[in-house]
Amino acid sequence: MFEIPFRPENSAQLLEVFSRLRQATMQLCRVSNADLFALLEKVGELWRPEGEYFEQALSLLKGPFSEASVRAALMNLSMSLKGEVVKAELSRELGRADLLETWQADELRIGHTRGYPLGVVAQVLAGNVFLNGVVGLSQCLLTRNAALLKLSQRDSGFTELFVRSIHEADSKGLVREAIAVCSWGREQEEMHQVLRGEADAIVVWGGESAIAAYPQHACRGKVIHYGPRLGLGVVATGFNLKVGLDQLAWDVALWEQQACSSPRVLFVEDRDKSREFPQQVAQGLCDALSRIGQQIPPQRLSLDDKAEVLSIREFADWKQHATIYASPRCMTHTVLLHDEIPREIPVGYRTVVIVLVK
Repeated sequence: MFEIPFRPENSAQLLEVFSRLRQATMQLCRVSNADLFALLEKVGELWRPEGEYFEQALSLLKGPFSEASVRAALMNLSMSLKGEVVKAELSRELGRADLLETWQADELRIGHTRGYPLGVVAQVLAGNVFLNGVVGLSQCLLTRNAALLKLSQRDSGFTELFVRSIHEADSKGLVREAIAVCSWGREQEEMHQVLRGEADAIVVWGGESAIAAYPQHACRGKVIHYGPRLGLGVVATGFNLKVGLDQLAWDVALWEQQACSSPRVLFVEDRDKSREFPQQVAQGLCDALSRIGQQIPPQRLSLDDKAEVLSIREFADWKQHATIYASPRCMTHTVLLHDEIPREIPVGYRTVVIVLVK
């Protein structure tokens, strides 16, 4: 079993990690779906609200995110690891989860087919949202791929905590040898080179620098890039503003717009070209963000942060001719109404750009 996290000092040590993971894939391939579902459900029970892991995670994450956001995410985590939920999600993703275990008749019943793992999958994790390690690791194990989790330099410690909970739940030793949690600096090119040359697939969750480090042409295995993303939304005429804007505000506030699912730009239909409906959306979203701030308080802003919010508003007003919806005495959220999509999209501070669609 590997140290958590393991910090290789040279390329030879990282090559040894890959060697051990390849050996572990043979045992992992023999684990049944039923045993994997049962194991993940046991992990979910360890993450029940007010349990030891739940409380440790709250302590780790209370700085970067609000306690309400973390509590909601952790409660969903515990529920999402239930056996029936995992089974349904696996079937939805793959179509037929039974193909991971044995040969089965194909859809036309003229032959047999089976799914095989790639081998060792490296997950290059991002630090902006703490759950990507859980998602990446679960996907690897369920498809019988050994997982090398490469931590972000901004990692909160949550991924390490989650892997420790798997070790505790895995009393039979079904998967523990097929997991490695590693950490090294972005300047350690020799480590990146090993990953590019050894991984059977690389999933990159990080930003532009992480994607640049793992281009497809330089990697032996398949590369899947999951970032960076810009969260978009569309509001059409007839949209139920009373319900929908509160839901949009929740999505904006939940991860402080650090997640790709957090809306930053909304395209709003202006069918009659009167601007009336987009203005209703802008004002309504501003009000909804005020309300959600009581439930999910925004991060405390420093003087530099407040200056940045002010500069975003002034730039939108003077240079981009946007209409600003925000309290002049409050820096917690800003809604900007534009006739056209601006060349520069503000990042963070619960700032949402609304663009008219005629």
